[in-house]
Amino acid sequence: MKSDDYAMNGNWYSDDYNYLIIKIKPCNSATNPNCKSQAEIEAFISDKYLEIIMVDKFFKADDFEDPIGSTITDKYYYRMLPGYTKQTQIYIKENRLELMDSFFQYESYDKHKYYSISGGTEDVQTFKDNSYIVTYFMLDSEVTTYRRTVFSFLDMFAQIGGVYQVVRSIMFLFIGFYAERMMYYCVLRK
Repeated sequence: MKSDDYAMNGNWYSDDYNYLIIKIKPCNSATNPNCKSQAEIEAFISDKYLEIIMVDKFFKADDFEDPIGSTITDKYYYRMLPGYTKQTQIYIKENRLELMDSFFQYESYDKHKYYSISGGTEDVQTFKDNSYIVTYFMLDSEVTTYRRTVFSFLDMFAQIGGVYQVVRSIMFLFIGFYAERMMYYCVLRK
């Protein structure tokens, strides 16, 4: 495939990415005299396909070292059809992580953001826009937030009777130790 066979549009040069379009078109004989005829092009593409392989990311809830995993997805496989335009839309979803993995928690989440492939649609139409395949990559309007909080010391205190009871027990031990020493001091002094 040469650069004359496809066209890319999008706003990937801007600060906020919204969309990317890939189009696979037949060579234009008006601009390129080396183009084959429409019949030769359609005979050539009748057994061809486009496969889009992407890196997909996901949340690993049980991994505390690297909570964002990645995998390669190859589920976007499009056979090219002579006389038809295959239009596909692939949605990229924003995911947010709020992690509180410390045993001493002060309501400060460690925040991460990653993007995953959320799905897509496919439509076949009669040949239009001089394109065999038109693929749109668009941001999904839905944002998913994952929140993970580990079992903290405050949770442990709550399980054994609450923070008040733990503080009270510690204070009784400290005051009991101090009171016993004071009693020995008073007895020895008399």
